[in-house]
Amino acid sequence: MSPDTAAAWASRLLGDTLAVHDVYNICNAILNKVRSEGINFRLIGEVWPDEAQYMLITQSAKFDGYKGMAAGDIPQFKEGEIERKARSLLNEEGASLSTLDSYI
Repeated sequence: MSPDTAAAWASRLLGDTLAVHDVYNICNAILNKVRSEGINFRLIGEVWPDEAQYMLITQSAKFDGYKGMAAGDIPQFKEGEIERKARSLLNEEGASLSTLDSYI
């Protein structure tokens, strides 16, 4: 999700207005909300703010793939209960259902 969306969500959770560059407080507010559901929340991207985005992380695993591997050979996660919880949390925060797949 965009920095603006994450800042708005964190601001609602805290009952205070956070600026988009307040990464620490944005991450902490949202992480405290989603952690009990087994969900992680992180800032991703290499260039702030142009390419930075936030992500709800519902699954992770070590992957020892190799450069040039065909996309079809890369193992894929299967959606489960945690993803349904993430969708519900995002829906509660006003994310439209048509955009949720880009968040998960």
